Amino acid sequence: MSDVVLVSMPFGPLFWPSLGLSLLKPPLVERGISVAIKYFTIPFAERIGESLYSTIAMSNRIGMREQAGEWIFSHALAEQTTEQVEGYVEEILRRRDGYLAKRAAASPSLIAGILRAGRAWTRFSAGALTRSSPNVRRLSASPASSSSTWRRWRWRAASRIGCPMS
Repeated sequence: MSDVVLVSMPFGPLFWPSLGLSLLKPPLVERGISVAIKYFTIPFAERIGESLYSTIAMSNRIGMREQAGEWIFSHALAEQTTEQVEGYVEEILRRRDGYLAKRAAASPSLIAGILRAGRAWTRFSAGALTRSSPNVRRLSASPASSSSTWRRWRWRAASRIGCPMS
């Protein structure tokens, strides 16, 4: 079991290793901290389909302003109400409110894929994170415990490498 698990999260490049994670590992190992690098990109792409994954990650059909990947991961921290989900779909994916110039709405199939990916991430993360490290618990069990658990975990991790959190 590793002291630290560095994770390449979706929606990074599917077929390239992470230079950033590879550069972070040696200084930690030099300090006597055991490190593992895990790639969740390929297993998650297999779960939602390579085409949808690549569309979200690198396609011009969905831009950075839509923050589709961020929205998909937000489910892991807190459940969203139906109104919040509908608000994201309507304001960001259909109306594309973040753009100065008018952009065409995301296609219904892309919207359905993003919604499906959000549901898939919730199921995927519950299993993948606990398999990667037995000490990692899913942080979204309840909003109250999640935030305190996350703060304790972040503080311990930061103090281990000499970066105390305030």
